[in-house]
Amino acid sequence: GKPKKGGLRVSWCSSLADMPQSRFQRHGSVRSVGAILPLALVAAYVGSCAYVGWSQIANASRRPGRKLFLRAVDAAKELIPLEEWVEKEGATSTVRFAELPGFGLSLTAGEEGVKAGQTLLRVPSTLHISPSSVLNTPIGDAVGGMDDDSALLALGLLQELAKGEKSRFQPYLKMLPDWDSMQVPILWPEDQRNRLLRGSHLLITTEQLAGMLKEQWGYIWEALKDKPELFPAEVFNERNWMWAHAICLTRALPFGNELSLIPALDLANHQLGSNTTCSIGVPAEDGSVKEINEMNEMQGDKVPEAVLTAGRDYAPGEQIFIDYDGGVGNRLSWEMLHTYGFVPGEELPEVLAAGGRPLHFQGVSDEDPLMKQKHALYEALGAGEEAAAGTWQDVRSHVKSCRAMAPLLRLAHLSSEDGEIAEDLAAWRAEPQSTWAAIQRPLSPSNEKKVAQQILTACSEALAELPSSEELGETLKVEESDVESTRARLAAKVLLGERVALEACTSVWQAVE
Repeated sequence: GKPKKGGLRVSWCSSLADMPQSRFQRHGSVRSVGAILPLALVAAYVGSCAYVGWSQIANASRRPGRKLFLRAVDAAKELIPLEEWVEKEGATSTVRFAELPGFGLSLTAGEEGVKAGQTLLRVPSTLHISPSSVLNTPIGDAVGGMDDDSALLALGLLQELAKGEKSRFQPYLKMLPDWDSMQVPILWPEDQRNRLLRGSHLLITTEQLAGMLKEQWGYIWEALKDKPELFPAEVFNERNWMWAHAICLTRALPFGNELSLIPALDLANHQLGSNTTCSIGVPAEDGSVKEINEMNEMQGDKVPEAVLTAGRDYAPGEQIFIDYDGGVGNRLSWEMLHTYGFVPGEELPEVLAAGGRPLHFQGVSDEDPLMKQKHALYEALGAGEEAAAGTWQDVRSHVKSCRAMAPLLRLAHLSSEDGEIAEDLAAWRAEPQSTWAAIQRPLSPSNEKKVAQQILTACSEALAELPSSEELGETLKVEESDVESTRARLAAKVLLGERVALEACTSVWQAVE
């Protein structure tokens, strides 16, 4: 994912990638108001998961945080060189790098603990692997000014690997996870992916991304293959290209106007609601760091830094988390698995509340006698021609989400039977804002029935592709910790979340129909 150009991303942990067809969604707990998880289904899954204990089902790869902190175990020997390296390279840190049971590599408070507002980590941009730095290397010369941040980062990572022990980033490279340690679906074998994600929107998204990356590699290798001394095939190959992209997908962060791999800071694991913040700063005269808010403040003689600041007090040894969603509150479980390789939530209600999927709804028909007027109205409302033709809407298991697509569909189905609003539209005198306000409510029984039928058909077709609830429940009972079983449980969580959301939406619109 590539951050949008323009303004400076001050809170640069809040948006890591732009996913196709849907905004990022964030996990959360079941809402007490508006939540419509089918109670019988929840009860059935609580029963099936209680067999092994829900905490055993949670994945082990960059897991979401818990409310109770864990103490750091003795840091593995390989962590010490990493701490020494980042300090030598100009980073300043009041945290420790540790390996924690169930979390893997993590950031923890030091022996004296941490106070709210304390600067935890400062990593100068000279220590980042960034697209602009990669462009100033032989890779940049070979690919001729490529403007794809993710591709440049992946190539930059491979370039450092090819240097071996001569790489400045060797201590960092040694800490990166291998292929099987990451659970992002683009690394799953194709047959495994097709089997485990059958019927899920995640399968479509992953297939599209994997296909695009493989096709892109074909063009890139054509530009690199004639210089084996710089780009050896044992490093620069399709498998390593996919691995490097998985690293960028799970770890890269927007910094300024580009994505970057930021050593040390990318050890921070996720916890919902963590108020520990990421920002961009420059060194102040007194040696502290000054947060900057404008792009031109990064252009001076002071090196900008990635800054991690504590949002609360931390006890000695307590793990320090960040919220991967930056407080936005929108990411769905399929997006978290696609991007980070885990599904948030250790209790069943949390997993189900994070579930959902985007559905595509056909818009204005080419045969609609009001097609031109409706297209003009979409334009006036700032939606554009594409929205008039059709729209993707995220479906979650609460009433507001299940009804969110209704206004656009009411407009799409608007006909002469719908009274004055249709007459005004036909005569080109419909005022955009008042028309938009009017379609927030049902226009007529016949119009609302058409909307309900369209939504029910979309939900029914999506549900028909998914495994049954019984099959998914059985998958969640499996206790084995091998890679296949772990991925099966992750996939089952996603598919279960999709099924619950679709059934909730069906329940809402069956009542309307």
